Amino acid sequence: MFDAFLQDIVQINFIPICIIIFLIVFLAFNNAYEHELTAYFMPVLAMLFGLIITDNADYYAFSTNPTGMLHVITAILGYNLRIFIMASLIGIAFRNSARTVLKTILYIPAVVNLLITCLALFSDLFMSYAQDGSIIRGPLSYTPHIVMMVYAVFMYVYAIHISIRHDRRCESAVIIMTVTLAILGTICELVFKLKGILIGVIAMDVTFYYLCIHIEYFKFDSLTDALNRTSFYADLKRLKEGNRVGIMSIDLNDLKKINDTEGHAGGDNAIKTIAHNVRLALDTRCKLYRIGGDEFEVICMDMSEDEVKMCADRIKANMRKSRYTFAIGYSMWDGKEPVEDCLARADERMYTNKRELKG
Repeated sequence: MFDAFLQDIVQINFIPICIIIFLIVFLAFNNAYEHELTAYFMPVLAMLFGLIITDNADYYAFSTNPTGMLHVITAILGYNLRIFIMASLIGIAFRNSARTVLKTILYIPAVVNLLITCLALFSDLFMSYAQDGSIIRGPLSYTPHIVMMVYAVFMYVYAIHISIRHDRRCESAVIIMTVTLAILGTICELVFKLKGILIGVIAMDVTFYYLCIHIEYFKFDSLTDALNRTSFYADLKRLKEGNRVGIMSIDLNDLKKINDTEGHAGGDNAIKTIAHNVRLALDTRCKLYRIGGDEFEVICMDMSEDEVKMCADRIKANMRKSRYTFAIGYSMWDGKEPVEDCLARADERMYTNKRELKG
């Protein structure tokens, strides 16, 4: 009996534990370079380890005393750890958002679920166990499933948003796959009465999500969340004849003065403000790149010159809402000339605009 139980425990947990250990080692080596990213994922890994321990304790409680309090407690912990892991992954997806209130609100459904599931300790409103260990569902028993679906829908919508608005297509695809596989894992456990499926899926999801963000760090500028210089020149090489392309050059004015009077934190804030104002004005067909300290480029795909000009005008209107100023110039590429010539024209017009702004 005990040998069979031990065999099941090893079979259920071996692969998830190997995945978690691999990710912990990777995080430890990479901590010096991406400390903030490590700080986001370590709590998720801690909860995942807690989920493994809880599920194994629940398995043991079911096999020894299916109606005992240990079985109830481990079930409550299992429900809530799964949901808090999902909420934490949403928090990671929101890592670049300045809306701290929204990040806090995200955890409200998880906290509500925690309070409702704890009712099982002293009432049948959530659930109880029959003598054979089967679940007797109360009127609130589907709360974890509802909360999980709310989070799932939110993540699907947010994944589409970051793909369209921020060009984070790889991360968007991973988020969609993460949610989909978690739902499929839950269905497999419920329908086929299997154990350990969801833990393995979550461990795999967390690992691939981390690796995706780690790879994306090489494409994006960490200060502004714009695409970086490497991405800009890679996208220029992918342009083909026949594309209607507009290129904008944008440069912040008086960055040295800002750094001298407000320090580098003030300069960073100016750069982030400019990037934010530009991004708000961009069409979904445009990509924003930070190619230098205070230098930005925008590639507008499949847009006419009138549309590019309107986009530039919106950017200038947003600029006037802040206390910073920047110069902007644009040029159209017809696919027949070297794209470097188009870029040079945009730069020249930007510098002309800079001289005009400085009087």
